[in-house]
Amino acid sequence: MGQILQSNHISSNSQASSDADDEIEMLKYQKQVNNAFSINEIQRLYTQWYKWYPTGKAQKNNFCEFLKSEPGISSPEIIVDDLFRAMDTNKDGFVNFEEYLIFMSITRPTAKESDPEQLIRFFFQIYDKDNIGKVTKENIMECTAHAFKARGNDVNDPNIKQIIEENATKLMEMADSNNDNLLTVDEILQAYQKNHSVLRYL
Repeated sequence: MGQILQSNHISSNSQASSDADDEIEMLKYQKQVNNAFSINEIQRLYTQWYKWYPTGKAQKNNFCEFLKSEPGISSPEIIVDDLFRAMDTNKDGFVNFEEYLIFMSITRPTAKESDPEQLIRFFFQIYDKDNIGKVTKENIMECTAHAFKARGNDVNDPNIKQIIEENATKLMEMADSNNDNLLTVDEILQAYQKNHSVLRYL
């Protein structure tokens, strides 16, 4: 009996230790996203991510598994390159759970108010397809068209084309401080400091 109780006690301690480690890990993730999610929300996202990607890492060729879960996206393959480029912040060719969690935190409905700098940097990475630190109006329009098309919109529709054109034009007008027809992330951040409506045109 003593051995059984001792065994149960060891098992109980082991489980408690494991639970404590899990909580510490979740708290670490929560800190990384500035408390944008509760511990329970992070655990739910963690479970879902590892269900999609048991190794914890997504590659571009299987990234659609995650995108299929995003509301309103009917053709995820159209925006795979754009989103993967922006989410792979350490540029190792994979998207891990931490990078996914950051993406989820900055694209929450309240993110534009809570962390505009992160949101601006994220969108800039989408536009900067050549990874040169500068984007053109055409880069912005192309990526915006991808986003519309992925949601099932006809990008040849005159109204959609007008929205894409006008948003890119407005962003260039507001942020291209040296008038070189190129935008840097710093220019957009500086424009935001002067006029928060810049976010509307990203």
